Amino acid sequence: MLHRFEGYTLDRTRGTLLRDDREIELRPKSFDVLCFLVDNAGRLASKDEIIGSVWPNVVVTDDSIKQCISELRLALGDGDQRII
Repeated sequence: MLHRFEGYTLDRTRGTLLRDDREIELRPKSFDVLCFLVDNAGRLASKDEIIGSVWPNVVVTDDSIKQCISELRLALGDGDQRII
């Protein structure tokens, strides 16, 4: 499955994020968070929803989500927080 947004291509089949045919490295959980956000685009997702989807049956801290979001914003060049 391919999802295109803001000049990026999220390829779930290959597990990659691309920009101009260049792969952008993401940690697996950050990739999972991005997939969740793409699936839920256009609405505010709660912390509990993200945790339940990305870390089911695992206890995680808020820092885990913050780290993934920070990594995604850096990878997407989203310093102005327009994409996420």
